[in-house]
Amino acid sequence: MKNQIQNENQIQIQNENQNQNQNQNQNQIQNQIQNENENLNQNQNQNQNQIQNENKFIEIQNENQNENQNENLNQNQNENENKFIEIQKAWEILSNQKLREDYELKNKSNILENDSENELEQDAPLIGSISIDDMDWDGIKNCFWYPCPCGGRFEILEQELDLGIDIAICDSCSLGIRVLFEVITEDK
Repeated sequence: MKNQIQNENQIQIQNENQNQNQNQNQNQIQNQIQNENENLNQNQNQNQNQIQNENKFIEIQNENQNENQNENLNQNQNENENKFIEIQKAWEILSNQKLREDYELKNKSNILENDSENELEQDAPLIGSISIDDMDWDGIKNCFWYPCPCGGRFEILEQELDLGIDIAICDSCSLGIRVLFEVITEDK
């Protein structure tokens, strides 16, 4: 009987050890599960924070891009308005014969003042020269003229001659001719 009691005690101790091991294992498993859940929650929070930060970054980029686009649109609109005004002024000058003549005269005299007659020659490639005696007089425009090969007219205003300008430019193309003339001064 003693043996039996010892055996029963041993079995009981074994059972207790087994129960204790099972409890430890269950505790370990529960701890692992809890740790994994905490890690998952932490990772999930980090991912949410990261997503929020990325969304804020994208939002800021979009705002900056929109601001830049608005600035570019405003700048382009201002440039377009300025170009339109410039074209409108040019059209007003070109469509009015008197304003056009005044503009051309002013432009040519500015070139002469800057002592760069070559600029006139570069603007209007010269195809030769002609004596003023071979040119016809247009009393309406107050200019001498000669036919251009393009069908237009080389014209030079009387005021241009008075300023010493000797390049007649075609009214239809970009060609020019040098006008040969002699300045006669009246002595009193």
